[in-house]
Amino acid sequence: MLFFSILIVYGLYSGFSHTAEITKANLESETTSSALTTIKTTTSTIRHTTIESTTTTTSSTSTTSTVQPGDPECEELGCPYGTNFVGSKNSDKYHYCSCSYAKSINRTNLVCFNNTEEAEEKGYIQSSCQPSTTTTSSTSTTSSTVVSTTTQGTTSSTTTTINIPELSLNVIAEKDPIARGNIQIIIIKVTDGLNPIENTLVNVTVTYASGTTKKYFGGFTNSTGIFNCSWQIWWTSNPGIFIVNSTANKEGYGLGTGSTTFNVTES
Repeated sequence: MLFFSILIVYGLYSGFSHTAEITKANLESETTSSALTTIKTTTSTIRHTTIESTTTTTSSTSTTSTVQPGDPECEELGCPYGTNFVGSKNSDKYHYCSCSYAKSINRTNLVCFNNTEEAEEKGYIQSSCQPSTTTTSSTSTTSSTVVSTTTQGTTSSTTTTINIPELSLNVIAEKDPIARGNIQIIIIKVTDGLNPIENTLVNVTVTYASGTTKKYFGGFTNSTGIFNCSWQIWWTSNPGIFIVNSTANKEGYGLGTGSTTFNVTES
């Protein structure tokens, strides 16, 4: 009887151990499955976030074009807008539209060019004639900076801007054209762009058509801002375009420049 009791106890013990091992294995399996599920869920979340964070950047380029204006004096001669030079069907020279030669061209023979390249492509060459009158008027600006430091070590700066007006010159040849042997008078009027400036030093250089002969004049403007110079053009001088360049200088003003041309004929 004791023997059977021992067998029964042993059997119960073995069954209980086997059940415990199965339960332990099931628990370990469920834990592993839960961990794998968590990893898969986390990975899915990371991938999903990465996809949603992707952005696309595009860029665009714009192009700006400008139109070059022409000389208004060319339009007065009969050329279309955008013209800067003119020539004649009866000549191989092209000129500035304000040149005295340009103004003497008959409209029926007038040829209009937008630029020098266009004129030279059509077989024309530039004449020595310069614009008849050049008037310059502008304002130059200079600035000075004063720097100061406070006791606390803070540095501040103050910029003072000073505007210096430039002199404006209007250079005029009294006779154009003029025959050799006659007296030419050059008139120069100096202003600040609006009012005449007196006691201004003026220098004048006249270059003859030959390019080798030059005459020089100098003096001061009168109370009306005008300076005149005159001389006789010799009979032996080469006919053609004479160039007049002038400068004006006065304390408190920027340097002024101006020029003009005139045509000298044989008779």
